[in-house]
Amino acid sequence: TAWASTTISRSTRQKRPDQESVLFTYDQPVVFTAVASQALPRNWRMGSRARLGSGIPYTPVVNRFFDLGERQYQPVYGDSDGNRLPMFVSIDVRIDKSWEWDTWGLSAYLDLQNATNAQNAELMSWNVDYSEEDPVSQTPIVPAFGVKGEW
Repeated sequence: TAWASTTISRSTRQKRPDQESVLFTYDQPVVFTAVASQALPRNWRMGSRARLGSGIPYTPVVNRFFDLGERQYQPVYGDSDGNRLPMFVSIDVRIDKSWEWDTWGLSAYLDLQNATNAQNAELMSWNVDYSEEDPVSQTPIVPAFGVKGEW
């Protein structure tokens, strides 16, 4: 079993009727998802999901100054949501096993999220003096294990 979907969109918000529309914080113009699952012998099943998406917008820092009163650097921001994070790719895999008896069943699964350990940028941060961008990456490989009983 397999399927794929592509979404092409543009998400904007208008805070007040007399104001301009602006990009929504989580606007992603392109999102592609593909899912595949294969039944295996002896009630095993293996599956995978691949996701590809354009990065979300963020407001860049275009300059900085040192605030003597606060004794720290302060950012000077560029156009609101004027830049985008890089495109991301993520692959998840799952394997599960089920057992069937007369009146009930049991299943167990292992899910590996971000199985390729991709270091996709989730949001933008900066170093202490705002001279360099320091993207915050998504979580590393995350295993999840579960058991389900049905009767």
